[in-house]
Parts: sequence; structure tokens; C-alpha cells
Amino acid sequence: MGLDVPGTWGHTYGIHGNNNERSIGKYVSAGCIRMHNEDVRWLYDQIPNGTTVLITHENKDFQSIALDHGLNVKLPKIEKVDKKVTILAEKSLYEKPIQYKGYVKAKIAAQTVTAFEETDNGWYHIYTWFGDAWISKGNTVEGQLVKKEMKVALTTVTSLYASPNVTAVTVGSLNPQTVKSFEQIGNWHHIYTWFGDAWVYIE
Repeated sequence: MGLDVPGTWGHTYGIHGNNNERSIGKYVSAGCIRMHNEDVRWLYDQIPNGTTVLITHENKDFQSIALDHGLNVKLPKIEKVDKKVTILAEKSLYEKPIQYKGYVKAKIAAQTVTAFEETDNGWYHIYTWFGDAWISKGNTVEGQLVKKEMKVALTTVTSLYASPNVTAVTVGSLNPQTVKSFEQIGNWHHIYTWFGDAWVYIE
């Protein structure tokens, strides 16, 4: 993504990924803004041509910087909810629903929590033992993890997932058959297979 810097043709400096992501955060750039490849792919789809870019050095989150400069900011829509959410891996707890390291207040281990608010841009507001906090929806699934053994009938060819998330890595598939589930989250069942355990989604 080229930056229309005065005195250039708009392609001298840019925002781009790179082939050495470990170098991000170090003083090795020739003026460009380097990002993790996955993040820059996401960003490309979020911003239209002609978007204003501010390059600054401030100890503030991006939302605050934009508001300070009079730029329009689309704030997330927050909805009141009451749902169980299972965290599948350790996650950071944030003071605000913004992925900014200055807002990280602690870590939380994999467990089931209660969410009382949810945003339309991927955050849950949850209760924790030391107060409320925000978590991103990554590596979470709605529902409470229940440990119980039961038989599950697969009526069609069913994909096997490494974790209970349709965006997770698929590790194979099973033909129609009855399998044994040993834990469940919502419509997700954790089952035994001949090559190891995996998750299946049952409508």
C-alpha cells in the first residue's frame, strides 16, 4: 500500500509485509511501515484508496490518536449478552476492546468464562477473579466445556478439526459412522479417532 508522501510518486514509501517477520519492531526500515504478513493482508481489505495516514510517535492507542486529529472513527457496537465462552488457549486481558499492549492488564488461562457484553468487531467483556476485562474472540468458542462420554452419529462425511473452530486446521475426515465423544462445547464434540483426538461439528 503506497503512501502519497510529498515529493514522491506514491510508491517510495509504503505499508507492506516482509520476509523476515522477526525484524519487526527493530530499526531496520528505510522508511516504510513493515507489518506481519497476516496483519497487512487483513489491513488491505479494511481501508479504501485515499485513506489518511498519520505517522506519529505517541504512547496512545490508535483510536485516541485519530480522535485527537479530528478523524472519524467507527466505534464498535456493544451489545449486552449473557453467555458462556470457553477460552481454548491463554489470552491477554485488556482494559478496553482495543488490541493495544498498553491496555493489557493480565493473562487468563484456558477456561470457561461468562461474557456480559460483546462487540461487533470481535471482543467479549468478561468477568474475572480480579474484575471485568476484555478478550478478543480468537481461540474462543461459545458454550461451556462439558466433560462427558457419549456416542455421536456422523450421518455424512465429516471434517475433523484440530480445535473447535471452523477456521482451525483440518486433520482429516470420517465417513458416516458412530464415534465416541469425551467432551463437548455447544455443537462441537471432542472425539477419539484411530490417529488421535479431534473435533467435529454436529448440527
